[in-house]
Amino acid sequence: IVVAYASVATLMAFGVVEDIGLFSARDVDQVSRFIAVIAASAVLAVTLRMARVSRFALREAIVRSNDALLDAQRRQAQLAEAHHQLDRALRVSVGKPGRYTGEAAGDYRLGLVIGIGAIGEVYEAQNAQDGSRVAVKLLQASALLRDDLIERIVREGEISKTLDHPNIVRVLSVGYMPDSAPFFTMELLEGRDLATRLRQEGQFMIPELIRLAEELAAGLEYAHAAGVVHRDLKPLNIFETRSDDTMRWKILDFGISKLSSSSGTLTQEGIVGTPGYMSPEQARGAKVDHRSDLFALALVMYRAMTGQPAFS
Repeated sequence: IVVAYASVATLMAFGVVEDIGLFSARDVDQVSRFIAVIAASAVLAVTLRMARVSRFALREAIVRSNDALLDAQRRQAQLAEAHHQLDRALRVSVGKPGRYTGEAAGDYRLGLVIGIGAIGEVYEAQNAQDGSRVAVKLLQASALLRDDLIERIVREGEISKTLDHPNIVRVLSVGYMPDSAPFFTMELLEGRDLATRLRQEGQFMIPELIRLAEELAAGLEYAHAAGVVHRDLKPLNIFETRSDDTMRWKILDFGISKLSSSSGTLTQEGIVGTPGYMSPEQARGAKVDHRSDLFALALVMYRAMTGQPAFS
């Protein structure tokens, strides 16, 4: 079409073909006609070239977009499969007898396993005297070989026992099993942790986000006022349970917490915490205070708000 236009315009400009347009080429000198034909043809040629480049770029973008979409779908399927396998693995252990089932932990008789963590396991237990039910946390068998982990669970029980707040799990006592394995008893919580809920639901609506933020902040404020820095706030350590006919969030696992009045830490030569929810100063192994918990709280809220972690 561009070539046809240029050809016809040239013939009209030089009088070979009659110009029947509204403004006739006969009214313009020959040089101006020649320049007009070249300029108009050049504009059309450049437009054609840009259109071809744009079409090629658009086609490539569509292909890359389709590839990215397919890759995202594959990753989503793999993630869903991993979540399913994780839930299935947890169900394999939870609700079944553990190695301490039937044994006595202080005044309580241990029942079935109701929770599994990285180093610990939680049993449902019943008081032989009054029938009250509690949860008892012990170390897994492999963790009993490490003195630092034994110290960690004792530390968690001792520190948590000093904290009495509706948004912090209540620890009742600390003791040792007949084989010298440490344990502590705590209130029995029925519900699910934040990690499980986010894995199942993806992200929270605004009213739920506000309730989560208010309750976690209240629990942390109380702990900080008592001189305790948690240092490992993450979805797995946040539990939703029913209390007084209302749902309530509680902070768990003060195993690597730090007393602000103490200059020492549980692990002097290593970094403790969970990388995805760790403040920069904690990741560097520097001294931390309550601001590290606030940083972790912001990351937890980001995860609940967007459905994905802030850092990979």
